Amino acid sequence: MKQGWTKNLIQEVCLVTDYVANGSFKSLKDNVQYNYERDYAILLRTTDYVKNWKKGFVYVSKDSYKFLKKSGLSVGDIIISSVGNPGITFKVPDLGIPMTLGPNSILVRSLDEANLTHDFIYYLFNSPIGKNLIDSITTGTTQSKFNKTNFRNLSIQFPSLEEQKQIVAKLDQCFEAIDKAKANAAKNLENAKELFQSKLNDIFSQKGEGWVEKKLGDVFVFRQGIQRGVQFQSEVKSRSQVRFLRIVDYTQGAEAPRYIDNPGDKYLMSKDDIAIVRYGASTGFICNGYEGALANNLFRIIPNKDYVIKSEYLYYYLKSKVFQHIIQIAMNGVAMPAISFGLIRDIPFYIIPLEQQKQLASELDALKEQTQSLESKYQQELNSLEELKKSILQKAFEGEL
Repeated sequence: MKQGWTKNLIQEVCLVTDYVANGSFKSLKDNVQYNYERDYAILLRTTDYVKNWKKGFVYVSKDSYKFLKKSGLSVGDIIISSVGNPGITFKVPDLGIPMTLGPNSILVRSLDEANLTHDFIYYLFNSPIGKNLIDSITTGTTQSKFNKTNFRNLSIQFPSLEEQKQIVAKLDQCFEAIDKAKANAAKNLENAKELFQSKLNDIFSQKGEGWVEKKLGDVFVFRQGIQRGVQFQSEVKSRSQVRFLRIVDYTQGAEAPRYIDNPGDKYLMSKDDIAIVRYGASTGFICNGYEGALANNLFRIIPNKDYVIKSEYLYYYLKSKVFQHIIQIAMNGVAMPAISFGLIRDIPFYIIPLEQQKQLASELDALKEQTQSLESKYQQELNSLEELKKSILQKAFEGEL
């Protein structure tokens, strides 16, 4: 034990309360006519913290929640997630309305006689040491979780009240500077991402000199992939098989390949061919770069014999807002998104000279490489700053800060 620090079970120094399931739930949009201050309380969950507050709070009737007094929250209380992603830890903010503890979380409140501050508890369970404590009591294979009893029996160490305040003050000061640097890096990262998309949209949002406007359906044919059940897919390729190109191969990237018997040229993609996700959450995602047989929830877009279209030019056009915005509007609010060929046939497409297609594709390739380099740089900055926070927290709770 660190010199001068006290060691206690959590139950000896903290009140630990979990969620009491009772009462009726009502969402914000259903309750706009009510006076929340008088009639309702916020059911505060760790997911609300992850969502950065005020994005779809659940409200509960104070009349139906007789336990509100028992699990009611005060500003500065500590909430820790206990199910799903155990260990997410935050301090209760001042939302200007009564709050009660939501499901899959525990409330941790320092006992008055314990000389233990909420700020110290907050930093402790955000530190690597606190994360290791949570990991030591976490169980479950399909869903990770820990129970209140095991949490209450964890041992924690803490210094005198005065030293706690000094540690918290140093951490506040360090993290204020780190958070500012993270905000700048995050903004730079977003700007880098927007730079490429902005250029892409500028190119395709207005008709250039010598450009001929057609409809996609006039220039291309659409060919859907083939359906193959899991029982017909293998993880090891045999001599007569080809790679089976699924949505996850394009959207995830790290998925192990699957193989199927060669279904014939009609369904085969080259690395340069362009495909689009037709169904599901990734509807409209533009795919290329792999060779194999396309799955049936994607479709190829193929220039007809009357036109010479560079695949790179087509790829960038499909990534632009001219195409994507129409897809997004059509998919907005749809429970199961899907692209119909009728929808995309009427979307405008510009026929431009082959040399211009090559030049535009070359310029966009260079810009894409530049922006990806910037994105990598700023993401690395964010990762380094997050590691710095962990290092500082580690030192703080090892008594080395």
